[in-house]
Amino acid sequence: MTNPIQTSDNWELIPLGKIVKSKKGKLPTNFISEKSSEVLPYVDIQAFEKGVLRRFAKMDDGVLCEKNDVLMVWDGARSGLVGTGIRGLVGSTLTVFECPKSIFPKYLYYFLRSKYNYINTNPKGDRIPHVDPAILWDVPIPVPKIGIQKKVVKKIEQTLKELEVKTKQIFFPETNELNEILENSILYLFEMAFQGNLTSKWRQVNLTKSSLTLLNNIQEKRKSKFNNIYKNKKKKYNKEFCIIGPNKNVSTWTDVKLENLISIEGRIGWKGLQRDEYIDRGPLFLSVHSLNYGDIVDFRDAFHIPKWRYDESPGLKLEENDILLAKDGAGIGKIGIICGLNEPTTVNSSILVIRSKEAFIPKFLFYFLKGPEIQKIVKSRISGDRIPHLFQRDIKNFILSVPPLEEQKEIVKIIEAKLERLEELESHI
Repeated sequence: MTNPIQTSDNWELIPLGKIVKSKKGKLPTNFISEKSSEVLPYVDIQAFEKGVLRRFAKMDDGVLCEKNDVLMVWDGARSGLVGTGIRGLVGSTLTVFECPKSIFPKYLYYFLRSKYNYINTNPKGDRIPHVDPAILWDVPIPVPKIGIQKKVVKKIEQTLKELEVKTKQIFFPETNELNEILENSILYLFEMAFQGNLTSKWRQVNLTKSSLTLLNNIQEKRKSKFNNIYKNKKKKYNKEFCIIGPNKNVSTWTDVKLENLISIEGRIGWKGLQRDEYIDRGPLFLSVHSLNYGDIVDFRDAFHIPKWRYDESPGLKLEENDILLAKDGAGIGKIGIICGLNEPTTVNSSILVIRSKEAFIPKFLFYFLKGPEIQKIVKSRISGDRIPHLFQRDIKNFILSVPPLEEQKEIVKIIEAKLERLEELESHI
């Protein structure tokens, strides 16, 4: 660590670890569902971020925090996120900071908020991120007198309120402009698309058969192929679609469970792969980093692995139009689609590979998986106590309304036109 540095205006820059102590939370031995005078709330991420108190425990069964304490998410995708305390017991994925008399807690809170991106993007651990103590404790914090710290906090909070008001005035001077932005939001766009509203006029002009016909044809072809292969082995076909029935709003759409309509593959562990096995040339080995550059999977900075490593997981040999979904770690929920695949490529254990098969236009399935339904699951996992993780069953159990293929193409066309318009609007704002 560096030594304290005297600044020109008599503020000291002191490594955080020299003046602030911390204590990691832990799971209580027993949870109590009802509130009483003998218990305290269990302070997890939802508690300090949204004030949602779900569980309680006895006062001596955990790590205590007070109302003015500063808390930080220590483990998981949002490691480095800070909040102010609630009198209670600190969650197992959180850390509580103990401030000396020379540090005003709200001052520390705003300082740590300013360092979130730095701490979050420099975690310890590849698969499950944690705050790196070496990074955190070496961050220099400017320390003026306590009275100055309180003035700084007051000014920050006044400015934040002013910014909120002025932002609304700049972005939304008229109600109709606000409505236009809301109606063209990505969330609203995807909801409209997968409820059938984007193509309601298209359906009036373009009469198509129900997608149930398509699904039944696919089912029969698969069953026939299976029976031809195993006709002498007495194996029974068990890949039936779970068809719920016609969509209640669009008669030509069919509600189905995604299981057996798509394929999902994930790497089970690393099979002993070590970083020193990476080579200069060979099949590409993608990580979540490749999903950071927009909808199209980006191959920049990908590692290379030996061909025998690539061959040991045939189901993860990527193909054009494969959809990649980050299932854990700091990037959980990130998604991309393969376009322009020119060389053998596979993925690491943090990524699910999803293929659309016969019932879907790949981009249609991609936009569905990018939409609000999957992201609801992602948010629920991030806001919980445990390390966030998406499972294959989370995707397979989804009920999706399948339009005819012709309409899927039209939906993709409309979505992409509106996304382009949204980019222009964002640039203008």
